[in-house]
Amino acid sequence: MRHSFIIPFYGKHPDHKRYLRQCLMALCDSIEHAKTLDVEAVVVYGGGSQFDFSASAIPLLRVVNGRTNCCKNLFNKCALLNTGVHESRGNLLTFLDADAMVCPNFVKNMAEHDWKFGEKACHTVRYLPATDRPEVLDALEHDETTLAEIFRMEQLMQKGPMARGKPHVFHRVCGTTIFGNSQFTITRETLGDCRWDERFSGGKLEDADMNLRIADALGTQYKPFIPADGEASIICFRHPHIKPWITQEQTHLNNRLMLRRYCRYAKQHGISA
Repeated sequence: MRHSFIIPFYGKHPDHKRYLRQCLMALCDSIEHAKTLDVEAVVVYGGGSQFDFSASAIPLLRVVNGRTNCCKNLFNKCALLNTGVHESRGNLLTFLDADAMVCPNFVKNMAEHDWKFGEKACHTVRYLPATDRPEVLDALEHDETTLAEIFRMEQLMQKGPMARGKPHVFHRVCGTTIFGNSQFTITRETLGDCRWDERFSGGKLEDADMNLRIADALGTQYKPFIPADGEASIICFRHPHIKPWITQEQTHLNNRLMLRRYCRYAKQHGISA
């Protein structure tokens, strides 16, 4: 099946402009590792500075304009993701941030997975410390290191147990944990009619809402899973201030605070939470 990577891009976002090249390089590396051409990258342009895509080696790279779908906010990630779903042609969808890199095995392992209805792959996300970032990326740029070596670095920080994202709360219907990470893989059939609510304006609340929305729609058929570490993980360049969460209690506290913010925002904006 064709695999579509949907990447929202806003040219004025400092991390998007700085790291999109590395994001596409890593995706190209993963495509070559999988020895497949049945992959497309759909970069949804949300305004701001332009980016030169001519140097990208990805066989199927399309840039679509998502600015007209952005509501009152200059950068509405939800609108860009919805545009990406509409414009993409794949039956398997991965939502990827413009400042993140997929591991070398990502495309291969997602293609070989025997996808069942209701499944959603929730990817382990790690962070490259700001102190190591310039040196590591410069080495990658000049072929002095490989993507695989970067993913094996001891300096990589994990965010929470298995880096599942936030918030992950116990779901009342399907009886499983809701993974709140914004970067996940799902079949188009499982995604169905679920789309991001464009009234959300950042703060990661749109991620929580979308994951809960998918779980509610699927009910007992919802089957989230985390691929084994290294099989389909992601490195993110954002949040240089992030420190590793040492205990599970700290993670749960953060999740409760995020869920509280989400419920308050939803109530203020008339969104069913």
